[in-house]
Amino acid sequence: FVATFQRIRSQIASNLIGLHVQVGDAMADHRIQAYAAATRAAGDPSAGPERGALLLGTAVRSAATTQGVIDTFETLSAMAILALILLIAQRAAPVGPATHRSIFARRGASS
Repeated sequence: FVATFQRIRSQIASNLIGLHVQVGDAMADHRIQAYAAATRAAGDPSAGPERGALLLGTAVRSAATTQGVIDTFETLSAMAILALILLIAQRAAPVGPATHRSIFARRGASS
């Protein structure tokens, strides 16, 4: 459940974050150019925009994965709180033939 939930939440977050990264958008182009300038010394200067776009995609994927993990932990903590509330609200089991009796209790006494 946890792995599937985390994967699905990461995909949803990736889609939602990706909606804000549009081709031709000034902020996206500025980010790609900044990544290209930072990696210019790593190889061919003409391949800078491709490396910048790759790094922007990696940043979006990383942010989406982080958001998926956060959503998973929030869901698990809510489920744990609900389980504890149900445990606290539970009544004791009725006395019956399978009820535990201490070996030290007197014969006619119910423990």
